[in-house]
Amino acid sequence: MRLEIARYPVESVIAGRETRLQGRTLEVDVAGLRERLAADPRLGDLQLHLVAPGDSTRLAGVFDLVEPRLKRSGKAGDWPGILSPVRPAGWGRTNALQGVVVTTCDLDEQSPLRYLDAGGEGARYSDYSSLHHLVLTSAAPPGATPAQHSRALLEAELKASLELAAATVDPITGVDREPAAVEVYDLPSLREPPPEGLPRVGYIFAVRTQQRPTLDDEPILYGHNVRGLLPTLVHPNEVLDGGLTNGYWCFQTDTYSIQNHAVVRALAARHGRDLWFSAVIVYVAPTTQPERERNVALAVRLAADVLGLDGVIITKTGGGMPESDLMLLAEGCEEAGVRTALVAWERLTAGRSESPLTLFSPRADAIASSGDRDARVVLPPVARILGSRNPADAGTITTQMYEIPGAVNQFGAGHWRAVDV
Repeated sequence: MRLEIARYPVESVIAGRETRLQGRTLEVDVAGLRERLAADPRLGDLQLHLVAPGDSTRLAGVFDLVEPRLKRSGKAGDWPGILSPVRPAGWGRTNALQGVVVTTCDLDEQSPLRYLDAGGEGARYSDYSSLHHLVLTSAAPPGATPAQHSRALLEAELKASLELAAATVDPITGVDREPAAVEVYDLPSLREPPPEGLPRVGYIFAVRTQQRPTLDDEPILYGHNVRGLLPTLVHPNEVLDGGLTNGYWCFQTDTYSIQNHAVVRALAARHGRDLWFSAVIVYVAPTTQPERERNVALAVRLAADVLGLDGVIITKTGGGMPESDLMLLAEGCEEAGVRTALVAWERLTAGRSESPLTLFSPRADAIASSGDRDARVVLPPVARILGSRNPADAGTITTQMYEIPGAVNQFGAGHWRAVDV
């Protein structure tokens, strides 16, 4: 199963009369794009803004972030199950604008807001501060429910990302512009045995917890809300190529970090060299013990008995409750002979590490820290606030790391770590 992601680096984004890519400068028809997106009656007071790295600008109420991409070949269209019919993602060629992100902000979001500073001292906390942002801000208009507005926001960011990524194609000839690089993910099917000496490795990807129940039309896996989903096998390429979105909960996970998934990309880079990357098990953390026991048992059986894995990486989403699943999955896999490595953030009360997780297992003896989620930080004043109607949100803000998108990413993508001193 071969996926190519053609990378087009962008170093500058400016407003223009049309959306086009000139070298490494992206011109965006902001007014035209806004007019097209605003035709959706579920979006109220829709505004679009360009924000560059270093700008004295704060984004508040961050709903999601998406890297602009465009499918050029393969079995699926763009965002199958949401913007195109359900077809298997992960094949063919996809064009991606590198260094640019479409960021949506919900003006109806209540405290605590998710703050992202593009410049100043506050920018050092998130990797996303180094990106160029096309920011969409919107509120639910009269008559639209919060769920309808959330769905409209998600669809708007995906449509906007497609329009930006279309700049990678010559509008006259229809031929792709020359990319700076092409990433190749040529990963095997389950039918292919690993070469002798290479351990078979997989990944248990907890895509959601039902501690915050998904809404009926909240698209996560091929447009499905994953409510009641049993552990499901997917190909790693499907994760990178639009098979999943983040849904409506930006809690140190987002669609951008799924498209550029740190664990999937790291395992793919080592595939065939010192490991054999076999599959991804999509997992949903339930809220009741019987459901948890069922999901854990099925995931462990897939890892040990169906895939025959030698090792597995496990991550979580959500807050403290899914840490039960994290540890039970580790216990079950280890008892079945599958070695485990976990990625998790920590809660360091007053900077101390006596109880960084809500639950521990002695079998989970390899855990990578993605940082202290509760560390308190002070964001200094900025000149402009987007995503909030409250001018005070441009002033000094005291918040925590987990409220800054991209700071302590639950897939291990951020640059922060908690270390003993």
